[in-house]
Amino acid sequence: MGVVPFQIAEFDVQFVHRWPIGEGAMPIHRLLRALAFDPEQVRELVEAYEGVLAELSLVDRTDPVTELIAKTIIDCAKAGEFDRKKLHDCALAAIKSK
Repeated sequence: MGVVPFQIAEFDVQFVHRWPIGEGAMPIHRLLRALAFDPEQVRELVEAYEGVLAELSLVDRTDPVTELIAKTIIDCAKAGEFDRKKLHDCALAAIKSK
C-alpha cells in the first residue's frame, strides 16, 4: 500500500491506495495530478473509478481500458458531476457506447 501526494486546488492531500506508486499506479491518480479538484471531489472520482473497475472485473491497472475509464470519469467531473454513483453510471454508459 502506498501514499500518493497530490496538490489539488489549494490543499496538500495524501491518498492511500491499494496499488503501488509509480509504474503500477492507478491511471486515475496519475491523471488527477494535473487537475484542480478539491479533496472531497477527488474521493468521489476515485470511488467511482474503483467501483467501475470492480464491476467490470478489471484488476490489471495497466490495461488501457482502466485509463479510458479514468478519463471518462474525469470528463464527467469536468462537466460538473461529482456524485460517485452518477460518475460510475456516466463511465459505464460511455464504455458501453464504444
